[in-house]
Amino acid sequence: MSRAANNGTVRLAAGLYSGIDNYGLSAERGVNGTGLWLVGAGRDSTIMQCPSYSSSENILWLRSQGFVQHVSGLTVTGCRGIEVINATLEVHDAHFANATSALNGTGIAVLGAKGTSLSIDRCSFEGLSATFGSALMAEGPVSVAVRDSNFTACGMVPKADGNNNHDEGGNVLSSMEVEASTGGAVLLFGTRDASFEGCRFTGNAAQGSGGAVALQSSANSDDDDDGNGGTHSSTSVGPMFKDCHFEGNRVVPSEACAAARACDAVGGAVYVEAQDVSFHRCTFADNGVRANLLTGGRGGALYVTPLTRTTTSFDLSPSTLSSTLGKSSSQAGSSSSRGSSSNGQSQSTVDRSAQEGRILLDACVLVDNFVNSPSGSASACLGGAFYASYHTVLLRSSVLARNRLDTVSSDGVTASVNIFNLAPLQGGAVAGLEMGLQVSNCSFDANSAGVGGSGGAMWLETKSEANITGSIFKNNVAYTVQE
Repeated sequence: MSRAANNGTVRLAAGLYSGIDNYGLSAERGVNGTGLWLVGAGRDSTIMQCPSYSSSENILWLRSQGFVQHVSGLTVTGCRGIEVINATLEVHDAHFANATSALNGTGIAVLGAKGTSLSIDRCSFEGLSATFGSALMAEGPVSVAVRDSNFTACGMVPKADGNNNHDEGGNVLSSMEVEASTGGAVLLFGTRDASFEGCRFTGNAAQGSGGAVALQSSANSDDDDDGNGGTHSSTSVGPMFKDCHFEGNRVVPSEACAAARACDAVGGAVYVEAQDVSFHRCTFADNGVRANLLTGGRGGALYVTPLTRTTTSFDLSPSTLSSTLGKSSSQAGSSSSRGSSSNGQSQSTVDRSAQEGRILLDACVLVDNFVNSPSGSASACLGGAFYASYHTVLLRSSVLARNRLDTVSSDGVTASVNIFNLAPLQGGAVAGLEMGLQVSNCSFDANSAGVGGSGGAMWLETKSEANITGSIFKNNVAYTVQE
């Protein structure tokens, strides 16, 4: 690399590269032009192997600050992959595997000002662990585009004692210990120019939020150039997911984390904080949250929250959504709502100029997602599929089926319906607090709010507004408590 010419290509022949000169690479000299290309013989042929898994926590394979602009056709295993700083980088047909780090973004990390960009195409990330964003971490107003890539079993490390750890699903965390705190696979921090298309997120986990993906806002970075310090702007464009599949992702708080109230246990697949985010033709299947005794759990697949938790307004104007959200009444048996006026219609007391963000789920499928409530817990569990607060949500042409709130014993076995649970179980599929919700042409089938729960399909409370049209509710249940 040090001898390569500007605009040149370094071709890495098939083989195992494990010597000390093959990692800890740094390409920092500035150049004019397209920069250097590193091209391997294929991800199964060119293997960049760092020292053993346990001794390589902070070894970095490659740091790019503008010179290397393309990496493809190789595998990086055993250490951190690539760090991009104020540069443009393309990564295609690469594999990042089996590494842990005390830092963030063990696979790829990108940081910088506007103009910094990362493109990932046909890559795979597997068995990576970090505190935040085990496979991919982006920070600041950078641009990130990910296509046709897989994120598998990230956010976990092998258990030191070798004992099995069964979750409610029984097959994801068998011999693994959850290491990641937020964003088991991906963390975007203050990064709104991001897109994921044709990606799969399978079996990833975090202790607190976002078993697969966490989208966090930054109050200190003005990523929209609107002077709002990174908070929501009516003109901002947020992350977008198209044709993505989320399956078997988990939020599982450790005992220590739960005891210290450091884990919220939210967003089994995706955690969203004060942003505009859209999901198109995405599938969420068998994602889940294991609630803790102190703080409960919310959003088996998707959790949406404000940045400050003090905003009490959301945008219901026609310019924001495809049609104006109207007033709603309770959805007899299938849903439950609070904060209504005496005539059964929601009271609108919102300032429509200051909502935290907008969420769109278009032609999506959410099935078999769940929140588990530990038996004897008094903390609330809400939204088997998704939970949102202080946001406007548009749910369109989507299917929500067999999502649930469960009560489980200490060994993870689902309790029978005659066991009384102290925790409020609300919204087998959807739950919301001060949320503007529009549902059109959707199906809610066989969702369950669990033992003594409320709102088999839906639970909305405290100044929430909803308009539901052309949708089907059937076979949704909230069990009657039997003493």
